[in-house]
Amino acid sequence: MYATRDEYVVRARTYDDDYPPLADDDPMIAFMRNRISEGARVVEFGIGTGRVAIPLLHSGCRLWGIDISAEMLARLAAKDEANGIETMEGSFLDTRAPGAFAAVVCVFNTLYHVHAQDGQVQALKAAADHLEPDGFLFLENTSALHITERYGDGSRILLQDIGNTSLWLLAAQMCAIEQRLRITHIKMTDSGTSLAPVTFRYIWPAELRLMAQQAGLQIAEEYGDWSQHPFDGSSTSHIVVMRKNGRPTADDALPAHRKGYSRNIAD
Repeated sequence: MYATRDEYVVRARTYDDDYPPLADDDPMIAFMRNRISEGARVVEFGIGTGRVAIPLLHSGCRLWGIDISAEMLARLAAKDEANGIETMEGSFLDTRAPGAFAAVVCVFNTLYHVHAQDGQVQALKAAADHLEPDGFLFLENTSALHITERYGDGSRILLQDIGNTSLWLLAAQMCAIEQRLRITHIKMTDSGTSLAPVTFRYIWPAELRLMAQQAGLQIAEEYGDWSQHPFDGSSTSHIVVMRKNGRPTADDALPAHRKGYSRNIAD
């Protein structure tokens, strides 16, 4: 159900090089900070090397993080900027951070790293269990439609980047029936070749709404990016804010086109 530990033993070595930490003024950080108060308690599922947690810490939040990869957590702990972040090694499906939280952060396809639908529902239930009554769950996943359009059904190799002395390829294998995508990042340089695998189970929007209801959550906001553009068929990302008991987000935190937005997407 959750095989990411072995994958991130490999990926931890180069993760910060491949995916640099976010700036303190990144739209994702601004989006979250517009909805939670100064000093808010925040827990991140899949905290990794602190790409999101560190700028949230800089913004005045108090941070906890759960991650299944000891290697990723070790790289986080080695950073001076991570002082003050409490971490726990384990699966966020059953590892509980102490206390209640104003927000749970689950971004960069972290939910997709759970490879079965019932496990993904369990992850949403775990998030709900961490939240205060007025808390937020912030989700970011690659759009399922974008995944199917890019990778099709079957196997293919895609060029990610090319340099004078380097080549980055993606070897992808997708099963549309199981909604599962397996990718190996292949990097070739003068010093050799490295392989970094990752596996996703992607989620369709309508499916996510039903899964949220099973977890005692409802979608309060939905966007195509962190700048709050509408989510539609052209979106590559799916940004979702969930809350307990369908509590709406205050209008002053919403863009003009979302003022008075119904908390129940299906209405």
